Amino acid sequence: MGNIDHCTYGFVLYGATALLPLFLQTLMGYSALQSGLATSPRGIGAMASMVMVGLLVRKIDARILMAFGFGLLGASTWMLGNISLEIGMSSVVVPNILNGFAMGFVFVR
Repeated sequence: MGNIDHCTYGFVLYGATALLPLFLQTLMGYSALQSGLATSPRGIGAMASMVMVGLLVRKIDARILMAFGFGLLGASTWMLGNISLEIGMSSVVVPNILNGFAMGFVFVR
């Protein structure tokens, strides 16, 4: 079951990491710098969640933290699934922050 969970997470992570910058550059006309600035806030979310998870893992069962992470990952993926050619940069930045935040909760072990 753990392999299926992490395989699913890998698909979502790869899709958001590899395909989103290509979408922004080729279809939206962003430069490489603009595309990087739109997708890099994922790291801010990841840093914040790593600190929180480090504190929470002592008090809350790791399975609950992982379930929360996968739920948040699903929400951020759903938000990214609703993008179109008429979006602004905030429609990419907010889901990426949530995606990064979920990353810390998924990798609790």
